[in-house]
Amino acid sequence: CINILKIVRDIDYQKGKIFIKFHPTMKIEDYKSLIPKNVKISNKTLSKLFENTKILISNESGSLVEAVSLCIPAIVVKNKNRYLHNPLSVIGKGIIWDSAERAADVNKLINKFQHSLNNEKEDLAKYANKYKDMFFCEPTEKKIIDAFDL
Repeated sequence: CINILKIVRDIDYQKGKIFIKFHPTMKIEDYKSLIPKNVKISNKTLSKLFENTKILISNESGSLVEAVSLCIPAIVVKNKNRYLHNPLSVIGKGIIWDSAERAADVNKLINKFQHSLNNEKEDLAKYANKYKDMFFCEPTEKKIIDAFDL
């Protein structure tokens, strides 16, 4: 979390608002001094936030899979001081998602993904559909029974 807050503080983004959603188990008060002035804290649900999200910046989160499945490009922030648990597969890397360690890398990816959102929506949708097929399914009675060995 500290790493992402520092990166968000240092990125140069002027084309919209930046919202931060803390994981429900985190105490925002512990990070108040690190929250950049250029961001707003959101308590909305992910599904509500995703209605207007253009690009997601996260790490070690299932929200990465959700975003990519909804055709929202994602930037996975690596923390060189810790392990990385990235739930995304190599499928679509460099197209609908990519990773970064520093604010300069995040800036480049934001520009790249903004271009993709404006000019290459079909490519993004192709990979979004692959992620939907890999991670989500219609919750039919048969699938629920199969999933839980009922």
